[in-house]
Amino acid sequence: PKYVGDPLNAVRIFNEKSVDELMVLDIEATAQGAGPNFDLIADIASECFMPMSYGGAVASLQHAAAILTSGVEKVVMNTAFVKSPNVIADCACEFGSQAVVVSMDFKRSLLGQYALHGRAGGKGDPVTMARRAEDLGAGELLLTSVDREGTGKGYDLDLIRKVSNAVNIPVIAN
Repeated sequence: PKYVGDPLNAVRIFNEKSVDELMVLDIEATAQGAGPNFDLIADIASECFMPMSYGGAVASLQHAAAILTSGVEKVVMNTAFVKSPNVIADCACEFGSQAVVVSMDFKRSLLGQYALHGRAGGKGDPVTMARRAEDLGAGELLLTSVDREGTGKGYDLDLIRKVSNAVNIPVIAN
């Protein structure tokens, strides 16, 4: 981890730059077992003059409700998708699919096959997992190629193409 500044100041800069949407991901929240930092989320949302999504330890309908009532428009769920997929369906039913983003991180094996990567583990190829997320009610997918992230080598276009062609919901290429 590297400190890159206060999130509230970053949001103010994004406001000035007329950014049209912001996604805030607390990638340590699940690992630390602390749950979402609802106070910080509310503070960020109050400064944000664009649609905002939040992800990080969103593990229940109650978490999603608290986040969405603080001014956030979408919740992003990764671990819950693998460990408690019914949470995706419950949130989509309660708040609408447009408020639910499923995040999936994939890594290629030595044999070139994609495998779900992350703290939640799980099995399934990208197309099967994407269709499952859509069937559960996700309104968007956040797709990350762990092999490419932060390398400066560009997007994994093969992965993006496979997933985008398999679903009828927007796919955000990370």
